[in-house]
Amino acid sequence: MPTGYTQLLHDNPDTTTAEFIMRCARAMGACVSMRDEPLSTPIPETLKVDEYYVNRVVETQRRLFELRAMTPEQARNQAHLKQCEANLSRAEELEKYKKIAAVIENMTKSVKEWRAPTEQHEGLKSFMLEQLGMENPEWMVDYYSKSAKPLDGDEWLKEEIERAKIDVERAEQRLAEEIESTAARNEWIKQLREALPK
Repeated sequence: MPTGYTQLLHDNPDTTTAEFIMRCARAMGACVSMRDEPLSTPIPETLKVDEYYVNRVVETQRRLFELRAMTPEQARNQAHLKQCEANLSRAEELEKYKKIAAVIENMTKSVKEWRAPTEQHEGLKSFMLEQLGMENPEWMVDYYSKSAKPLDGDEWLKEEIERAKIDVERAEQRLAEEIESTAARNEWIKQLREALPK
């Protein structure tokens, strides 16, 4: 039964060694970016840097620029908006954990009341109670019961700018890694092409 790579030999018995090598090269790390393309797609002479990394640098730089251009009033409004969103999220999580706490409490009570059919089943009962005891929804209920810490506009803006700087730095580092990786993959493909039988 042919594989995706050997199907070429079934379809065209005159396949050259070079064609078979290039088909199989698609399974190697240098050509990993082609994994979702049809096997009939030829390997290009050179691979391009993934646009995601370029776009990510642009996005993070834009965010940093927007933050630095923000007026004190805009920062206050954003801080207030973010606090409202955080409190809404906390309220949703609080309801979720209240329900979970009630379920855990009811199950714990039920397991404690359950009579193990034999002495050999007592370990199961102990295990169930141990597992239920590891759950701590009350802590989460307590945590989400508190409102999000209010931030004034200056504090919020300072924190956001620091976060944005880190995001820009990280995006630029990942882009540099992608450029280096693409260059190495292109060198691998070039060396492979030069080694193909003529």
